[in-house]
Amino acid sequence: MAGDTLASLVAIVVVGGSLALHGVVVGRAFGDAVLGHAGLALAVGLGLPQIAGAGLVPAITRFTAARRAAGDVRGARRAALGAFAVLVTAGVVCATFASLARESWAPRIGLPAAEVSPTLALVALESMYIGLKAILYGANRARSYARYEAMAGLGFLAALAWLAMAPAEARPPLVTPFLVADVIFVLLAVSVLRAVGEGGAMSSGDGAESSGVVATGIDVGGMSAVDGGGSVTPVSPGIGMARYAALASVGAGASIARLRLVPIGLGLVHGAGEVGLLHAALVFFGPVMLVPRAVELALFPALAGAHGRGERVRFGERATVAARAIALGLALIAGGLVVAGPALVGFAYGPGFEAAAGPLIFVILAAWSLGLAVPAIVALSGADGIATVNTAGVLGLVTSVIAWALLIPPFGALGAAAGFALGSVPTALIPIRAAAIRYGVRWRPAASTSAIAVTTAAALAWAVRDGGTLSIGVSAVYVVMVLALTYRGLGGSPRGGR
Repeated sequence: MAGDTLASLVAIVVVGGSLALHGVVVGRAFGDAVLGHAGLALAVGLGLPQIAGAGLVPAITRFTAARRAAGDVRGARRAALGAFAVLVTAGVVCATFASLARESWAPRIGLPAAEVSPTLALVALESMYIGLKAILYGANRARSYARYEAMAGLGFLAALAWLAMAPAEARPPLVTPFLVADVIFVLLAVSVLRAVGEGGAMSSGDGAESSGVVATGIDVGGMSAVDGGGSVTPVSPGIGMARYAALASVGAGASIARLRLVPIGLGLVHGAGEVGLLHAALVFFGPVMLVPRAVELALFPALAGAHGRGERVRFGERATVAARAIALGLALIAGGLVVAGPALVGFAYGPGFEAAAGPLIFVILAAWSLGLAVPAIVALSGADGIATVNTAGVLGLVTSVIAWALLIPPFGALGAAAGFALGSVPTALIPIRAAAIRYGVRWRPAASTSAIAVTTAAALAWAVRDGGTLSIGVSAVYVVMVLALTYRGLGGSPRGGR
C-alpha cells in the first residue's frame, strides 16, 4: 500500500506540475493574450470530458476494484469496459457537436480558429486518458499508472519545448503538449483493457498489496476529492454502478464546472488578456492542492479501514488527524504564497503580469478552504453522504455563477477569481459541518491553525505589498515561524504533544 501511495503522489505531482509549467512557459514566452487563448483551450479541452466523466470515472474505479476483490473477474471486466466505452463515446459526441457548432461559440469566448480543432481533439483524447486512469486504479495498478504518467510527462516536456522555441509562423497549437502526453499515455495504458479481466481476483501485475478499497487517484490538475478529484471511500452495498455514477456526477460535475467555466465566463465579457491574467493565477491552484492530496493518500489506508469496519469514533479521530496535518501543510504552502505571491508572479511570468497578483490571492484562498475540507469530503463521499457532497458542490457553483455575473463585468480577472473563492466557501463548509456531526471530526485545532496563519500571512502580505523581492524573504521567515510554533506546540518533539 505504501508503494501505491508513493506512486500516486508522484503521478499527482507530474499532472499538477505539467499544467503549472505549461502556464508559466506560455505566459513568459508569448504574453498574457496568448496565455489567455491557452486557458480557454484547456477550459474546453480538459473541462468537457472531465465534467462528462465526473460520475463515471469514480464509478469505474470503485466497481472494478470491488468486483475484483469479490473474485468476480468477469463482472470487473464488464464494469470497466462498459463504463469506459460510455465515457469515450461521450467525449467523442461532445467533440463532434462542439465542432459542428464552432462558429457559434469559439469567436464569442475568444478562442482563435486555429486552436479549435486541436482543442476538440483533446476532448476525445482526454476522455480516453481519464477512463484508462480510472481502470488502472480499479485494477490495482497504481505503479503502472505512475510509470505511464512519467513517460507521458517526458513527451509533454519535449512538446512544450517545441512550442516555446518554434518560430511564430510554425508555432504548433497551444494544447500540443497535452495532446502528446495523452497519446503517449493512451498507447501505454491501453493494454489494461485486456488485462483487467485476466488473472486472479486481485492480481495487480504490479506486485502491489490490495485491500479491495483503493483511491481513485483521479485529479484535475492536482485537485483533491473536494473539487471532483474523486474520493476514496468503499462501494456501499446495494447501490448499482449506474446509480452511483449518476449520484456522484452531480456534486463532482458542479465542482469541476466551477473551475473550468470561469475562464470561459471571463472570455465572454473581456478579452484574452484578462483570461491570461486569470490563468496565470489559476496555475497555482494545483500546487497548493498537492498538500491535501498528499495527506489524503498517506492517511487513506487507516481512514478506509475504519470506515469499512463501521468504527465511527476511530474514523473521526483519524479524520481529525488528517485535518490537522492538512491545516499545517496549507499554512506553510498557501500562507507562504499569500506573502510572496505578487513577487512570484513577476518572477515566473515576467513583466506585464503584475495585475495577476490580486487574482492569485483569491485563488490561493479558494484552494486553502477547499483543501481543509478534503477529510470531510472523503468521509462523506460514500452513498450515505453523497447527497451532502452534491449539495455543497451545487451551492458552490450557484454562488460562483452569481458572483461572476456581478463581479466579472467591472473587475475582470480579479472579479472572476473572487467569484471562484466565494463559491469555495459553501463547497468546503457544508461537508466540514456534516462530517463533524456524523463522525465527530474535531475541526477546532485545524481551524485555529488556519485562522492564525491566514491573519499572519495577510498582515505580512500587506506590509510588504510594495517590497518586490523582499516579500520572498519575508515569506521564508513566515514559513520558519510556522514550523517553529508547530514544533513548540508539539512539546518540542515531532512525535509529542496531545
